[in-house]
Amino acid sequence: MVERDNEAIAVARQCELLRLSRSSYYYSSTRDDEYNLELMRLLDEQYTKVPFYGVRRLTAWLRARGYILNPKRVRELKRQMALQAIFPHKRRSFSLPGFNKKGYLFSTTRRNYIRDWDITRPMRYILDIYPAKNLWSWGI
Repeated sequence: MVERDNEAIAVARQCELLRLSRSSYYYSSTRDDEYNLELMRLLDEQYTKVPFYGVRRLTAWLRARGYILNPKRVRELKRQMALQAIFPHKRRSFSLPGFNKKGYLFSTTRRNYIRDWDITRPMRYILDIYPAKNLWSWGI
């Protein structure tokens, strides 16, 4: 892309032609990749032992072993590794007014229709059957 040794076109002009800012071209990451890999290895080992540790406890555990880091770094490393502490989460499901607690067997939006579960499939598919007034018999 950008050639530093090209004497015909300056680096600034090459960056301009590529629509790349010069600061982005000269930027070098200051991240300690080896240090991050070591921390990620330690976090993975500790997560395997105690999967219920959160960011705060993992930070304290690493600090006790002499590593210098803050919770933001541990949180980001856990996010990169797709680790999540195992704990009871907030209950998200709740009853709404008009919610049918008995199930969906006879609940429908259309009048005189009955819904039936198809239990022959691995997943439960809801099938609409004939209108209830025309349904003479049914079975398994």
